[in-house]
Order: sequence, then structure tokens, then C-alpha cells
Amino acid sequence: MPKNDKKQGVLEANPARQQRESRRPAKFGEKPETGETMRIFKKPDVARPVTGRPPVEGGPRAEGVAADRTYGDAADTAQWRGMQEAFILVRQGQDRAQTPIWQTDDGGERVIALFTSREKAILYLQTADWHQTHEPRSLSPTDLGSWLGDARAEGVHFMAIDPDRLGQVHGEAQSVVALDELGDWSDNEIHGKIQEVVKP
Repeated sequence: MPKNDKKQGVLEANPARQQRESRRPAKFGEKPETGETMRIFKKPDVARPVTGRPPVEGGPRAEGVAADRTYGDAADTAQWRGMQEAFILVRQGQDRAQTPIWQTDDGGERVIALFTSREKAILYLQTADWHQTHEPRSLSPTDLGSWLGDARAEGVHFMAIDPDRLGQVHGEAQSVVALDELGDWSDNEIHGKIQEVVKP
């Protein structure tokens, strides 16, 4: 009778499979979802931003690729990156995909939130009394583009920019961007759209 040298009931690790699974992104959106609604207001579409860095305060007003050449030194690049920094809300210690999702007030669409400063993100958390469970997370322009792609893939249609928690609770409409409009935009162009939305 053949001898079976294999141990029974023991599952051997598959390194290749584990490596593939470790690369899989976390499913987008915190579960369970907030269960809250958000009234939204979509501003009229703005023109696609001109590619290139905006001029540094006090500098000449170059545009397009000329601006890239004029303001390409290290100091200006650092300032440009700082201008582009954005913040999202995530559950403490979790992947950036674990972000809150709201429903529009008519219950038809899903909404995520983006903040243009850490202070605004913290203010939202404190006002919502979420500061014990959530934290702001910084996103570079590249990270933001990837995050938005994951959101679109999960069926999220809108992104609220700097939502006001008290206003939201009292039914005030929050400014949003439709994610479908940003599908083929560059990271810098997305930032330009965000800045257009937050203008008074």
C-alpha cells in the first residue's frame, strides 16, 4: 500500500499567492458606510486648467510649459507641491481606501470628501465628533489621482470639497466635483479644478 508522507489537515503557505494578495488594494470605502446624507451643489463646469505650474507670488505670469521652465528650480517645486497637498478622512491606522462615504440627500449617488488643508479636515472631524476614530491623511497629487480612480471604480460619483459639517447637518448644499469629469485629467489639472471649486 502506498505511503502518504503528507501531513493531513495542514495548509501549506503559497508565497506567490500571498505576494499577489498583499498587492491587492483594499476595497474602497469605509464599511459600514456613514449612513448619513449630504446635500450637494455642483458648480458650473470650468475650463480645463492650463498645464504647468502657476507663477510664484510676485513672479512673472508665465503660462503652460513656459511656466514649467521658468519655475523649475527646487524651491519653487517644493512650494508647488505644498500648494497641491490635499487631505482626506480615514479610520485611524487604516489604509487610505477606508474613507467615509455619504449618500446624496435624494439617496441616489455616493459622495466622498476632500479637504484643501489639514486644519479644515481636523475641524470637520472635531465638529462631527469623529476625532477619536478618524484622522486626516495627506495625499500627494499622484496619490490623489489614484484614490479618485479607486473611488470611480467603486461607483462613487461626487467629491465634496471642504465640506462644512455644521452646514451639512443643517441641510446646506456642499460644493462637489463630478468624478466622471476628471477621468482623463492629469494630476495637476485635477488640482486646478479643486482650486476653482473652493474660490468664493
